[in-house]
Amino acid sequence: MSHIIGNTIVFIIDVILGTYILIVLCRFLFQRLSVDFHNPVSQFILQATSPLLMPMRKYIPSYKGLDTSSLVLAYVLTIIKLFLIWFFAAKGIHLFAAFGFALPDLVDSFLSIFLYAIIIQVIVSWIPNLYGHPLLAILDSLTRPILTPIRRYMPSNMSGIDFTPMAATLVIMVVKLSLVPSLQLFIAALIGVQV
Repeated sequence: MSHIIGNTIVFIIDVILGTYILIVLCRFLFQRLSVDFHNPVSQFILQATSPLLMPMRKYIPSYKGLDTSSLVLAYVLTIIKLFLIWFFAAKGIHLFAAFGFALPDLVDSFLSIFLYAIIIQVIVSWIPNLYGHPLLAILDSLTRPILTPIRRYMPSNMSGIDFTPMAATLVIMVVKLSLVPSLQLFIAALIGVQV
């Protein structure tokens, strides 16, 4: 298989499975953060994830209010994604390694959800025609747990500009750039492969 075809397949796998994993993680977060499930965006996420999650719920119950079946589904899909990417990229890493490297990939996906939510919320706030859009309520529910603690320590409105989203984005990026590679290196050392 040529290098170009392999890269194209890797890109397609990453986009399709990566997007679906983000949707599954959103369902987990929506339940955890008590997002309104009557919202049209929430309804889309419910419909997109229910075909795989409903059968799993028969065997994987919730634990202390956590939607564990969503986490397990996201973890399994991440393992499949990593294995397929490595297979088509001809990296020769085994399925066993995908079990370990799925954890930092999931952490990265969780952080990406919050990062995307903050960025989209900022952009939408500049467009007056979108006030009242169903997405705004969901973005608020997702970003509130991150922005509220930061607002306690930052002036909320300096010169008419709220710098809290910028500070939150910076914190998330620092965590992504430090925690995720550290986890990858730790797992690589644990299972004896090179990153």
